[in-house]
Amino acid sequence: MKTLYFNQTYGAFSLCSYISRQRPNAYRFRTLPVDRGELLRGLEDPESIFCLSIGSLGDVRLTEAFFLEVRKTGLTPVGWPKFLLGGAFFSYSDCTAFLRYFPETSYIVVGKGESAILHALECESPEGDRILRAEDFRAPDDFLLGPALPWPRERPIAVSRGDFVCGWGKCRFCHHRPDRNSRQITIEEFCSRLVRYYRQFKWRLFYITDNHLESHELRFILEKLESEKVRPLLDIFGMRMVRQAVDLSKSLATARIVRDVGWGLEMYSQRILNLYRKGIRVEDMAPILSGFAEAGVTSHVHILLGLPGCSDEDYEMTYEFLYENMVKSRIINRAIVHWFVLSPPVMGRMAEMGVKFRTRGCYCLSDYFGNIDELPEIKTAFQIFDTWDEASGRWIAHDEVLLDHADVIKRILSLPGAYYDFRGFFVSMETWRELWGPALGNWLKEHRALIARPHLQGEEVGGGLGGLARKWMKYGGRHDAG
Repeated sequence: MKTLYFNQTYGAFSLCSYISRQRPNAYRFRTLPVDRGELLRGLEDPESIFCLSIGSLGDVRLTEAFFLEVRKTGLTPVGWPKFLLGGAFFSYSDCTAFLRYFPETSYIVVGKGESAILHALECESPEGDRILRAEDFRAPDDFLLGPALPWPRERPIAVSRGDFVCGWGKCRFCHHRPDRNSRQITIEEFCSRLVRYYRQFKWRLFYITDNHLESHELRFILEKLESEKVRPLLDIFGMRMVRQAVDLSKSLATARIVRDVGWGLEMYSQRILNLYRKGIRVEDMAPILSGFAEAGVTSHVHILLGLPGCSDEDYEMTYEFLYENMVKSRIINRAIVHWFVLSPPVMGRMAEMGVKFRTRGCYCLSDYFGNIDELPEIKTAFQIFDTWDEASGRWIAHDEVLLDHADVIKRILSLPGAYYDFRGFFVSMETWRELWGPALGNWLKEHRALIARPHLQGEEVGGGLGGLARKWMKYGGRHDAG
């Protein structure tokens, strides 16, 4: 029986469920991090395979640290395949350059690739292309989750109706797009699965990862779980902030099973929301958040800085809304602040809305602001771009947006409860220094925890690559499951 080592990500949990159902009793699953002794044994065991799921640039840094630690052992890994890599990161990065930087990699799987991973696991020699694309393999049959991969009891189980794709398909700044393997189950089947997981596996915490849950769907979930007399706890990644959500407060207060909801607010400006076809109204936001808070549900909102077309007034209105509702009334628990990046799916939509822009190449990982140690010169799909400003009659580099609106953006970033998401966005260190001046160090210290991925359980990243490697290696992966 082969042993598969996975880092603890939601994608890995789903993948292990698929493998265990397709190949019963063929594999046993263990979790990273492992201690050094187990790493050495795994490298020398031809029946051991390390599978790393890379979802963001933070995971790239952990991967770099992991391979550095492997190299330090001085051992030649035994067996093929030995290191399988996959995850969302490879959908927007230069995989060939990645292989040059990490030559130990046996295969990279691009896309939603359950069938491709299974193919790679059953290859016995390094022949053929080492970059496997999901679109070249048969779409996987629908499958249920299972307890193949050991999972911390305090972390919710990720569940989804389908792939990570906007349900209303209108937002012009959205990077999400369906692929050939994207499928969606009905809300009825989704609820049936929740009930089954609750009863069969005794799972109690669930994380609904669809970012397009509608109000009537949440109402159905609450009613169905009540009728089945099961009471799990639910965290919801994303709901659409529409007026119908106000009417949910009574049902939420009665059920008491929803803990937290994320809302894609983006900007508190109706002009910008209309421009980008967000499909929500600013006057609905406070009543929705207030109703959910009264029902005992915490809310976090996502703010998107750097959208082309935003004025100082748009930023000021967003700041005032956050101050009133996160600092004063506290109906917002936290605000996750993101930076707009331009990728191929978005470029056509920018042209549709009349934004005049020009690109100047692609960002590399080494341009990533969250970089502490030097990251490799691996290109991404994210574009370095300028936008044309009619008022000044000049091209403005995207980084300059931070400086053009420096005062209000600094106030947004300094709000209690506001966290900047460093993990996947590109702003030069020079721009940050110009924005913050001597205060940069303190601000970074306050926000450092967000550079880490959730599976680090809140531990602060530090100590260079060696410190990162210990995050994946210092704890024993002691639990087997087959």
